[in-house]
Amino acid sequence: MPRPARRSEPTRQSPVLGDMALEALRALVGGFPGDEAALDGDLARLQRDLILLVTRLVFRLHAEASGFQCGDSSSALCDRLDADAKEDGPALEQGQTAWPQLLALARGFGDDGFAAEAAGPGDGAVWRALRALRAMDDPRAWYRSLDLEALGGVYEALMDYRLRRTRGPGLVLRPGPVVIDLQEILSHGPDERARRFAAAGGVLDAALQQALVAARSPADIVAWLGERRGARAMSVLPSGSLVLQPGEERRRAGAHYTPRGLADPIVRTTLRPLLAALGERPTPAQLLDLRLCDPATGCGAFLLAACRQLGEWLAQAWREHGVVIPPAVDGVALARREVARRCLHGVDKDPCAVELTRLSLWLLTGAEGSPRTFMAEVVRCGDALVGLAPAQIAAFSWAPCAPGSGDCVHSPEDARARSNSPDSRNSWHSSERERARSTAADSRDWLDSPERERRIGDAAIAVFFAHDGDRRRDEQRGRLARATVEPARRGDPEALAALDRLAAGLAASALPVLPFHWQLEFPAVFARDDPGFDCFVGNPPFFWGNRISRAFGDRYRDWLLRCYPGSHGNSDLAAYFLRRSFALLRRGGTLGFVTTNSIAEADTRATGLEPLLRAGGVVYEAVRSAEWDGSASVRVAHVFVAKGGAPDERRLDGEVVAAIGADLRRPRAAWTAVRLRERAEESYKGVDFGGTGFLLTAEQRDEIVRAAPHEGECIWPVMNASNFTSSPQLRPEGFIINFTGLTLAEAERYGRCMAIVRERVLPRRAVDKRKARRERWWLYNEACSGLYRAIAGKTAVIVCPVVAKYVTFARVDARAVFTNALNVFTFADHASLAVLQSRVHELWALTHSSSLRADPRYNPSDCFETFPLPEQWQRYDALAQAGQRYDECRRRCMLQYGLGLTGLYNRFHDPDDRAPDVGELRQLHAALDRAALAAHGWTDLAARVEAMFRSRAAVERGGRPTIRLEWPAALADEVLGRLLALNQRRAAAEREAVIPRRGS
Repeated sequence: MPRPARRSEPTRQSPVLGDMALEALRALVGGFPGDEAALDGDLARLQRDLILLVTRLVFRLHAEASGFQCGDSSSALCDRLDADAKEDGPALEQGQTAWPQLLALARGFGDDGFAAEAAGPGDGAVWRALRALRAMDDPRAWYRSLDLEALGGVYEALMDYRLRRTRGPGLVLRPGPVVIDLQEILSHGPDERARRFAAAGGVLDAALQQALVAARSPADIVAWLGERRGARAMSVLPSGSLVLQPGEERRRAGAHYTPRGLADPIVRTTLRPLLAALGERPTPAQLLDLRLCDPATGCGAFLLAACRQLGEWLAQAWREHGVVIPPAVDGVALARREVARRCLHGVDKDPCAVELTRLSLWLLTGAEGSPRTFMAEVVRCGDALVGLAPAQIAAFSWAPCAPGSGDCVHSPEDARARSNSPDSRNSWHSSERERARSTAADSRDWLDSPERERRIGDAAIAVFFAHDGDRRRDEQRGRLARATVEPARRGDPEALAALDRLAAGLAASALPVLPFHWQLEFPAVFARDDPGFDCFVGNPPFFWGNRISRAFGDRYRDWLLRCYPGSHGNSDLAAYFLRRSFALLRRGGTLGFVTTNSIAEADTRATGLEPLLRAGGVVYEAVRSAEWDGSASVRVAHVFVAKGGAPDERRLDGEVVAAIGADLRRPRAAWTAVRLRERAEESYKGVDFGGTGFLLTAEQRDEIVRAAPHEGECIWPVMNASNFTSSPQLRPEGFIINFTGLTLAEAERYGRCMAIVRERVLPRRAVDKRKARRERWWLYNEACSGLYRAIAGKTAVIVCPVVAKYVTFARVDARAVFTNALNVFTFADHASLAVLQSRVHELWALTHSSSLRADPRYNPSDCFETFPLPEQWQRYDALAQAGQRYDECRRRCMLQYGLGLTGLYNRFHDPDDRAPDVGELRQLHAALDRAALAAHGWTDLAARVEAMFRSRAAVERGGRPTIRLEWPAALADEVLGRLLALNQRRAAAEREAVIPRRGS
């Protein structure tokens, strides 16, 4: 069937809508009275309510402008307040009638109450909020022209702020406005105040810094600013005022909401194999039988795109198959309503996002009735990663249904068959296994009693999150299974109440968990003959490795590692969404995600894409790295996977390829590189010294040494990544107190340095969670003693940054404290520099590194300890000579141009830079490459070395192309394939050396 023509719908995104909503939110927040007695109150609920209120008002304005009947009109309230303002402005500020009316307007678009029902802002604040939302000549026409995605973007904009209450007077500085809590600033020592003031958003100069040091009370600062800057520059809020401050809520949630320009092509590519499988002329029934889900809906951009696109296909199918639509009925709107009602599903753990998704779809489809109940059964609130399958609920266990997969199966039969496996990884006793098999056999009744099974499943998850260790979890699970779960299944009300109390703690905890049992929430999807979804599409949260524990708690990390065996603690959260979604697909289904560009890198790849491909998934299209087509400054990948079978054509970064590997590259070798023992103790991360309290300026160091020359022994140069990449001399630019290896009594001999550490470091260490840091407060957090033992007596080492624009190595002075933003290698000869800086190693490092935004993250365990260096490389004269010539030329260029490594390599990769010395450096780099390949014995490849400028514009959305001077793809593929094979041989040889042969 030919592709239906898409309706022309101009995208009218307003860049000021978020600003208007923020101004409205500020107006409402400013209308709440100050309350000094409520300084420690929990403002999270009020913040959530106010953000939701403003967002609902934006949706309501759009609905009213589009002709929806929504009861009382917001414009009527605004007109009434306009009239009151003209008649008596002061009286308007005292009025209290508008707030209940505003809540009623918003409540029409949702079914929950507000924390500020009783006492809210006055009429003046409500008036200013409504005026902010209607700050245009023709509000109806303006709102009618907006895309629904723009309305959801309001929520994104407002999530970037947090509600706070000032402890003392709040200083409002323009422009911004920025609110500085003066009581909080002055609660710190004089030396700390300036830093705190700047961190809060205030602009400092020398005079203000002196005033902060001298101030004894907030009144002193207010008076000083009034005299110096005038009243226009500031205003003062009373103590206990509510203020809205820039925050990190959206970043902490890993959420980046998706613009329509990105969602549309992602959905189209994900649906393409499914629609192709239906043939040229799919019937309406075939189209309406598709089940699509976004497991992290956000504000619904992907579901909106799917509704539009499937609606077009359905309307076309109606025409082609003779379905008559009455002339009075809008066929497109009807098709969208049918698609929304029958095909679309969504999950998100943010209840506000779920509500906004339903509202968006209600407006898009022109549905009748209340938006409160629209799609309530298919767009649900919960954590897509925390839930149990029916077989697990039947066994009252969270153990994975399939050993080694971590993915819950779709039927009790599968669970029963897999639980009988002799190599099952769960730790039950044999009697419990028998019980699990018997209960799994009866688990078909989950469709008949979903509410009861949901309560049991929530309780099982509550047991897991109530304890830290597997032993205690399993003990409580066993007790509950015998004493409570069985009576609950028989309908015992006391047993059910006990389970409910246990589960209630999940949502009420400091780190709430909202379980989501997929088969119970969407029973019709899993009751089909071939159970599961046809399609998953979306933009799951990006949340890098160890931040998961900090944001959601260690037990959440434990849950992921337990339920998805083979996963890694450093994996990005997005990898688990891949695993979960793939497991819930039916055979022949597809998934298409916008995800972090680290999805194909290191531990995240091993957690996500590699298990998918082992389980029969096929990557049929991918973009490895693209700029985010939205407000967030992140890099993303586009990944499309089919579960069993795939389209004939596969595309990688826009090019047709034969296959795509788990690293989102053309497959080169069926081998994952492993760490080699021969590389052990040759590379180290630098020091985590724990805060800036140890740091000294050159002037401070000189003053100490003049007064006490012996204290120079414990003051070392300190080199960080910024020094390394920006200093033309490749040398440290600061100093640090270094008591490494000294007892407290020994450190006390350096009195001046100890006084600084006691003042700056001890207060923070005294409250550190780690006992060792509290007790050894004069030492660094992590001193890296192994590094300094390894380089003791050396005059130089090779260093590279952990994260930088380019993978660069250089020889530097060994007597320095290297920060943990640097990697340090224990050798400094030119042959080693040549190998590491060559494109041979760069190619390996870029393949095995993760990334931070667009920059590679060089982790020695992944990039160096797996790298097979040439045998006897340090004795290879040609390699040493090539490295020395390259090093000398590079240093000469850096000094000549006053550039650090990053600046110089910007010129190196610029095709328009034809300076003779830059050209010489390029030639010497090619010689470096040939020498490194020859040292490996690959003289055939050395003869083919020829770098070329290559543009990566195909994978850069909306930005300038990235240009690199690099090898052709064919040569790079051949080198990487040989390196992988060499790693495999070296690993095998090491195993042979350790494990004796049988019979020996």
